[in-house]
Amino acid sequence: MASKLQKQRVEGPFLDRIGIPGVLKWGFLGLLIFQTGLGVEANFITPHLVEVLGSKEATASYIITAYSLAALIASYLSGVLSDLMGPKKVMIIGFALWAIFQVSFLLSLGTGNYWLVAVTYFFRGLAYPLFSFSFLVWVNITAMKSMAGTSVGWFYVMFTGGLPISVRWLLLHRFLCSEAAQQVSMERCG
Repeated sequence: MASKLQKQRVEGPFLDRIGIPGVLKWGFLGLLIFQTGLGVEANFITPHLVEVLGSKEATASYIITAYSLAALIASYLSGVLSDLMGPKKVMIIGFALWAIFQVSFLLSLGTGNYWLVAVTYFFRGLAYPLFSFSFLVWVNITAMKSMAGTSVGWFYVMFTGGLPISVRWLLLHRFLCSEAAQQVSMERCG
């Protein structure tokens, strides 16, 4: 019984030994960067929409709710489409959707048209789950069976590390290194 519970020693490159399949190393980095961008956006999107649309926060919340609904739908579809087409293709589709609708969203902000902003942001909401969660499928397919749990753990390190952690650290550093903070304590920003 004890021998079944013992983990096999993994040989090979360092990343493989710690549970990151070497062939997916750039995917893990891409996931961290992608999620960091989403985390940055989450910190300013509501006030920005209120200002650009000249509306109440409730209006912005409808747009963000539609985005969340799109993300919910795409979260399911990322698995289904990965089964049908393969995770790499779904990641490419997710990234392409993000690029197309990011540009469309930014251009629609310039118009100040509520419906155009809402529709482009909704469709952009399809992108990140297609990109991120199809990568999770790819991780599960690629990881050695003995390291599958560890590899999934690394996926979530990059996923959550990008969203809240790295963004908050960057914002905290920016605050601590602002002019007001520098007047209080010059040695913090060295």
